[in-house]
Amino acid sequence: MKISTPLFIAIFISAFMLPFQVFAAQDAFLGNAYPNVCVGASIEREEIGGTRFPIAPKYKHLNWLGQLFTADDCGEARLNAFFTGENAPYGLGSTVWLKKKPDQQLRRLLKVIGYSPKEGDEKVSTYWSLDKTSVYKLLLLKAYSSKIKQDDCVSCG
Repeated sequence: MKISTPLFIAIFISAFMLPFQVFAAQDAFLGNAYPNVCVGASIEREEIGGTRFPIAPKYKHLNWLGQLFTADDCGEARLNAFFTGENAPYGLGSTVWLKKKPDQQLRRLLKVIGYSPKEGDEKVSTYWSLDKTSVYKLLLLKAYSSKIKQDDCVSCG
């Protein structure tokens, strides 16, 4: 079967453009679901003088990580504005308090990211802290955000 040139071009363009349409739909969803969360005008100043980015409702229980996870959800431009992208080093320290003792998978992930337990044995500790890691590694924790009770940036101000 021979496909005409115009049909081939139409199929090629449709297949090539599909991923971009999916990303555009995702951006539109985030923008509609969280008005003013992903736009520059919604940046506010913290009491200590730093920039504070809006937090999406699903991350409202988190402080610094809520800002980071929201910036990642909003896309590369917001993540770069927040912390120069996912490949940036992170050396300000982070503390997380879990809602309950972590399962084995979460414990492994916390250790891979660079966290260590701050109270008791890692199997029962709900209080974890780190000094240095990368933004990319911190973003791995986003899938477990519902298991985190709260967080804090150790040296942010």
